[in-house]
Amino acid sequence: MDKKSPVIIPCCGIDSVYGLMTQEVALKLKVEVEKQAKLLGLAYLVNGEIDAVQAITNTPCIVINGCSNECASNIVELIGGDIDIEYDIDNLMAGVDMVSLGDAVKLSESGARQVSEIAGKLIADLNNTEKGAAKC
Repeated sequence: MDKKSPVIIPCCGIDSVYGLMTQEVALKLKVEVEKQAKLLGLAYLVNGEIDAVQAITNTPCIVINGCSNECASNIVELIGGDIDIEYDIDNLMAGVDMVSLGDAVKLSESGARQVSEIAGKLIADLNNTEKGAAKC
């Protein structure tokens, strides 16, 4: 089987700063890995779009959840996607005052800094997965 590019699937939470952070992390990741990964909106999977479902079938998925409900992970698993890397912004931000990160519309300087740090960790995890795992 040919090596497939991973698919990045962020949470689509639009009502909190964590949802915005997932989107920003996904965009930073996509810019960093350029053609090595695809970005897929969760709404396509929720709506059962055939192309979206096919895009995650037998393909490593990078899922970025906004909160502990893990909607993105649950939907990917329900549809049969293979989650290679999974992040939960809520857990990563434990102990950080949510107000200091910004709001659902705009990140503060602190929030933008946190996004860059999380994106850096995810990129490192992706690089490690590509080197060590046959499926990615």
